Parts: sequence; C-alpha cells; structure tokens
Amino acid sequence: MRLLNRKERGVSPVIATILMVAITVVLAATLYMMLPDDANTDDTNPLSGGVDDSTEGWLVEINGGSVDWDEDKIQLYNTSTGASVDYTNYANNPGTGDANLTFDVEGTDVWVVWNDNDGNGEINSGDSFRIIVAGDPDEAISNDMQFRIANTNLRLDLE
Repeated sequence: MRLLNRKERGVSPVIATILMVAITVVLAATLYMMLPDDANTDDTNPLSGGVDDSTEGWLVEINGGSVDWDEDKIQLYNTSTGASVDYTNYANNPGTGDANLTFDVEGTDVWVVWNDNDGNGEINSGDSFRIIVAGDPDEAISNDMQFRIANTNLRLDLE
C-alpha cells in the first residue's frame, strides 16, 4: 500500500463545495442576464393591436387584452441598436382620459398621446396611442423604431 504525501492530497471538501456554489451562482447570473424581457410578460390577457400610418403620424389601436396604465410601461424601442428610448416629459389629463409623453428620438421630440377611450385607467380594447413627430406630424422617424408596452407581448413596428 502506498502512502500519500502531503503534496499529493486533493482539494479539501470545503474548498470544493465553495467552488461549486460560486460556479452555480455565476452560471445562474449569466442565464438571468441573457433572458429577454419577453420572459417577464403578463400573458393572462395579452394585448393586441395594429399600426395605422395613413393619418397624421402613427395611430396604434389596441384591439384586445388589458393592462393597468403606467407611463413607465410605454416605450419607443430602436431595434437596430437594441436600446429603449426613455420619455423626457409626462403630462396626464385625467379629465380627457389622455396622457401625453414626450420622447427624444435621435434629437427629435416625438409625442405619444394615449386616449383612454372608456376612462377606466387601463390600456384595453378601444384605446389608442397617437405617435407624432413634434412640429411636423408627417415627418418620419427611423424605420427601426418599435412601439412597446413593457411587460406585455405588444411590439409594433413604426414604418
């Protein structure tokens, strides 16, 4: 039988356990960061809608589904850069059921006006969003822009 030298001993069980836990934490954090935002959607009553660009700016009409209103959910998203454009100004007009958000898209102010058709404070069927370039309603913004409502499945290209 061969005797083990101190120099030939393996890694202690305590060190091995610590290393396994550390690797697991790093792997879990990496997977969490790689998952898309779509994994955080509330699909119990998914929103659906369409874009009409035949009128002034773009008209986004909600055809079905429902989600509570929160101005932080409204996003303009640049698909070519993968960046969400944050709004720079918000004004709520509860008497009219409208909410107005101003976004800075590539140095141009873009207004998003929400019309709460039934006045219930929820984004649901019959509601609409008008997206207009400030100063020139017929001006276009980048073809890479999407209108999104965060934590939902609604993603509409503005073309």
